[in-house]
Amino acid sequence: MEKIAIIHFTNYPKGQNRACMGAVMKYTQQEKKILWEGRQLVSGVNCRPESVYDDFLRTKLLYHKEGGTMFYHMVQSFPADEDVDPVTAHAAALKLAEWFQGREVLVCTHLDRDHIHSHFLINSVSFEDGKKLHISEQELTQLRQRNDQVCMEFGLPVFQPQKRRKVKSMSGAEYHTAARGESLKFRLMNTIDECMRYARNREEFIALMRSEGYDVRWTDSRKNITYTTPSGMRCRDDRLHDEKYLKERMELEFRIRQAVIHRGTAPAEYAEACHGDTASHGGGVVRADRRTDGDGRTPGGAGASVGGDRRKAQVLGDPGADGGANPGGKGDPQSAGTG
Repeated sequence: MEKIAIIHFTNYPKGQNRACMGAVMKYTQQEKKILWEGRQLVSGVNCRPESVYDDFLRTKLLYHKEGGTMFYHMVQSFPADEDVDPVTAHAAALKLAEWFQGREVLVCTHLDRDHIHSHFLINSVSFEDGKKLHISEQELTQLRQRNDQVCMEFGLPVFQPQKRRKVKSMSGAEYHTAARGESLKFRLMNTIDECMRYARNREEFIALMRSEGYDVRWTDSRKNITYTTPSGMRCRDDRLHDEKYLKERMELEFRIRQAVIHRGTAPAEYAEACHGDTASHGGGVVRADRRTDGDGRTPGGAGASVGGDRRKAQVLGDPGADGGANPGGKGDPQSAGTG
């Protein structure tokens, strides 16, 4: 059976708070992801992209509903390698966003992957009546049907699952399989680096990875971080060719960031990290008086690099008054329509 562009919701099992909402908003609005022929494919429905965080929060405070689920994160994806016009895809996304009546919706169409896809960040609280969003199974079915209708109205391509083809065994097949696996690993590594630029802590990092389709298993009881790619491949942190991806390195970097954010100084263990010689993820989110490399990375930790000129790391502006210090409750289950 043929299917139009698919939609799915990103879950946040650890709950949400102001900092998480702000981080996801900044992440989805990155210029390199949304820029097409000099135009930024980002729009707000009942809100403005430049003030979307404040718009969402103002509605929540008006109705005294700041806890629980802060926002819903929906993604509309088109088939890879199809001729999809980015402007048309964005227009279709805006049309679909109208389904969430009485709510602010941020729509960002991304062009940085092998398939065009649009992110929808939907305020969980209605600005019209203060009701919170709860999507039942029946309403989710209606939303998917509306997605099909919108795609057909805009003449967007039909999504067809790829058929498996029987491949004749040949010399070097193992090599090609390994090469594909390495390609997925390098894409995973790039995504980790990108998310580390915006994450203040482990929870935000996991949320941003999920927004890109990756599942992250990172618990205190396990020695390694395990990633699952959108295609289903699993990979441990110690298989990513660089110590900066190891669990202890990542945890060290987040401890440093939190110390600088809250106290303005790095912990004593930072001095030890400075002696490390391992390259690290691109630019962190914290501003520090400590020295960093030319990309704003933390020396030795999961944000460090070797060589290059030195400068202070740039801060990812704190969108919330609590700076993420007071996490919101786990609150409403993120089921997928309005109620």
